[in-house]
Amino acid sequence: MEFQAVILAAGHGSSMSTISTTTKPKHLLRVGGKPLLWYSVTALRRAGFTKAIVVVRDTVVKETERYFTDSEVVLDVVGVPEEDDTGTADSLRRIRDKIYTDLVVISGDVIAEVPLTDVFDVFRINDAFMSMLLVPKPGPSSTPGRRSKHNPMELLVGLEPGTNRLVYHSTEVGDFVNLPKSLLRGCPRFKLRRDLIDSHVYLFRKDVLDYLAHKDNHDISSIREELVTKLVENGASGFAKESAFRAATREYSAAETRGNNGCYGYVVNDGYCRRINNLRDYCHANRNITRLFGSLETESKYNRSQIVDSVVDSSTVVNEYVVIRGSCVGSKCSVESKSRVIDSVLMDGVVMGTGCVVQGCVVCDGVVLESGCELKECVVSENAVVQAGSKVSNEVVGEVMEI
Repeated sequence: MEFQAVILAAGHGSSMSTISTTTKPKHLLRVGGKPLLWYSVTALRRAGFTKAIVVVRDTVVKETERYFTDSEVVLDVVGVPEEDDTGTADSLRRIRDKIYTDLVVISGDVIAEVPLTDVFDVFRINDAFMSMLLVPKPGPSSTPGRRSKHNPMELLVGLEPGTNRLVYHSTEVGDFVNLPKSLLRGCPRFKLRRDLIDSHVYLFRKDVLDYLAHKDNHDISSIREELVTKLVENGASGFAKESAFRAATREYSAAETRGNNGCYGYVVNDGYCRRINNLRDYCHANRNITRLFGSLETESKYNRSQIVDSVVDSSTVVNEYVVIRGSCVGSKCSVESKSRVIDSVLMDGVVMGTGCVVQGCVVCDGVVLESGCELKECVVSENAVVQAGSKVSNEVVGEVMEI
């Protein structure tokens, strides 16, 4: 086996806390009727993997296994304590004893309609120490809930022309950049770009885990913010000198054995690759999922004039004169007549009374929208009741909403 596959899904999902809970963690939230983790597993399956290690919170190990009982990719689900503040690099340390080859690491919240094998080829051809998938920064789109300035995960990378060797990587992006003289001497020509984002798809040599396991490096918690930056700064030869595991990494500092030119970025300009790490991207994915995965479209039992570019679970009841467009509707919902669901997500067990309008919203499990409600760009919390005739915009609606 050339690579082992690792999916990291043990984060608390704090940026999506209004819809993600300990009982419904982010990787099990549905996009297009499928758990978010399904898309990471599918990307690996398409790349030829039949096995993967998945790191999740220990409270949801059984539920995660249940979702993927019949998966074509056999999952080894590993739990980390719920109370631990586990970063992505911490998760890799926990599974070190399970890794015996170079590894592919993908976040459990990535939807990738791009060939991952292209990133693998960059790793192979350059005999790289690390390669990562970079994608263009997404354009603006609406976010439900209270208005706030969206702060994307800023990234500044330096790419060598012609090779895309990564010579600079920083997640601290300001108005000015201080570049070390050693970088300019070693690589006088490179392009600085801040129009790209980290897709959280990486390939690492196995020895990176040895480096993370060393006592001097236990403070490295994040792959994106710490590990990648350090690897790019040091290069493979610098990494080999710095590591306490010199015997294991000595070959990486010798050009005649494996390459010592370090880290590479693969930039995808076509296709869809997005990390679903906030409400904005969660909503965008649900609006566009049928375009990306046509097989997810709603089955023919529903009137096609009612349901357009949407996914509606087969257990949901859709009554007459209902319009559902660009939306995803979960299981055991009931949408009464003359209601409209536009560019929205209805989770499981949602009840919409007659004449309701929901646009650009996320409506969580068990919500009741009484007749005549009109909601625009809202998040409605689990089991909330919105009273008849309510008109609400850009709010997070709690347990009982009185107007």
